[in-house]
Amino acid sequence: TTIVVHRQYIQFSFETETGAKVTEGQLLGVDVGINHLLATSQGELLGSEVKTLINTIKRKRQNSKGYIRAKKTLSYYLHKVVKDFFKNQKLRLVVVEKLKGLKQGKQPNRGKAFRKTLNNWNYRELLNIVEMRCEENRISFRSVNPYKTSQTCPNPACSHTERGNRVDEKFQCLKCGYSN
Repeated sequence: TTIVVHRQYIQFSFETETGAKVTEGQLLGVDVGINHLLATSQGELLGSEVKTLINTIKRKRQNSKGYIRAKKTLSYYLHKVVKDFFKNQKLRLVVVEKLKGLKQGKQPNRGKAFRKTLNNWNYRELLNIVEMRCEENRISFRSVNPYKTSQTCPNPACSHTERGNRVDEKFQCLKCGYSN
């Protein structure tokens, strides 16, 4: 146990024993997004209100009371959606995409409005929450390179990769017909 005393707060740090990792259960791929907070490999779309909350933040003057309140509301929403999702799941592994460099540089296909949306979207916080819930539930957590993960068939017998496999949010393998 560690205690750190500052002028404005006291910080307590401690470790708890969670036990061995779960060895039985499903494998789950999770895609993090702005339109839907989490899109799972099981075909579930969770957290559809996240874009509305981000748009609320965009309308506020940065660092105003309303802005800070809207950011907290988004953070609470992230925690609630992830907590509710993990409540009834029998999982042994959760895999997410390593999202890096989304906010760096001006991309030719990204307009000012999209960049502003990204600036108010804290995907790192969401990944930390997912990782924390995995740890609490003794579920293994992995992050993978996102290159072509949305276009690759999850059917182990197929694994066909083609751009035409994904149209917007719909996935259908053009080789084996798998869809979700």
